[in-house]
Amino acid sequence: MFGRYVLVYRVIKETRVLQVLAVRHHRQRSIKLDESP
Repeated sequence: MFGRYVLVYRVIKETRVLQVLAVRHHRQRSIKLDESP
């Protein structure tokens, strides 16, 4: 039962990291679009 909690925690942690990376990537793309004439 403890192993299940660890597995869920790892999945949540990985998804949060992916969300942060996606937000950073989206912000960089938005900045590039704003800079282009």
